[in-house]
Amino acid sequence: MRRELAKWAQQAHDLSQRYAAGLIPASRASLRYEHHRDPPGRLACAAAGTGRQPGAVWISKAD
Repeated sequence: MRRELAKWAQQAHDLSQRYAAGLIPASRASLRYEHHRDPPGRLACAAAGTGRQPGAVWISKAD
């Protein structure tokens, strides 16, 4: 929500990213963040060679 508001403020009022972030308030890093989702089969392909189920976690016992 804040990113959309900051982007709108930047475009509508010709503001810099720094100034828009100060108005919202939000960090500039959070305004620049872009989520990148892994391809759907990537985890399954990586786990296929291990014999474990996709998403399984291996926890070793600490000595």
